[in-house]
Amino acid sequence: MLKLSAKAQAILGLITNTVILALVAFLFKLSLEAVVKPSVVGQFSAALGFSMFWPYVSIPIGLGVMILFIIEHYGALVKNCKTAFGSAPASLEEKGGAV
Repeated sequence: MLKLSAKAQAILGLITNTVILALVAFLFKLSLEAVVKPSVVGQFSAALGFSMFWPYVSIPIGLGVMILFIIEHYGALVKNCKTAFGSAPASLEEKGGAV
């Protein structure tokens, strides 16, 4: 079984998260365009009598929540990158050197 190094896992995690964010954002845009079409807004449920806009609007809402989760996940990915690559070099002040 092939196991990637910590640096490769960190980079791959960031790339994967970015690709997923782009895909979900694209689907979010398409779903918003589909929900506001007159064919959806003007369609009514035969049994319940309400606009089909309300069941269809759950798709953009769910995708919006996914976008928020993906953005939040970047925090863990950045932390993983910092540990994989080591922390940034300390400034001269932190090392006790002259400025």
